[in-house]
Amino acid sequence: MPIDAGVRAVRAWAEMDWPVTSEQAAAMRNRLGWSESSEDARAFTTDFGLDSHDGSLGVDHGLLAEVAFRLSTLAPRGTEGEVAERSWAAFAAYEAAFTALWGRPKQHSHRGVKSDDWVLPNGAQVMLAGLDRMIKVEVESPALREMLEATDDE
Repeated sequence: MPIDAGVRAVRAWAEMDWPVTSEQAAAMRNRLGWSESSEDARAFTTDFGLDSHDGSLGVDHGLLAEVAFRLSTLAPRGTEGEVAERSWAAFAAYEAAFTALWGRPKQHSHRGVKSDDWVLPNGAQVMLAGLDRMIKVEVESPALREMLEATDDE
């Protein structure tokens, strides 16, 4: 998938005016040309040409809490060596694009998973995660981010 298409999709979700209703989330999914799963209204397939059900909407009390989707295919186990270089190059390209938009991320690394977090001016949080086999992004609503931060402080 082209990096610029992934960046546009992440920005579309992250830069929404929050809170976002489940209806607004469904409209955004449709506007992006993504398809709702016939088996689960929370699951969807992007137009990135990846596997089926490569994303999901997390809705709580009628409001979007988070949206998560893959920015690359999930390579089969045992192929990490073959795809790792391409995966990390794509991760670096996303990291550079988001850093140019939102500044330096908070970075984490644990057990082969690297993640970058940006908190946007609207309070939403973008989490980019990469490993040898896949790149994924999650956009959390300001309300979910605040709740999780409060839980971490306890």
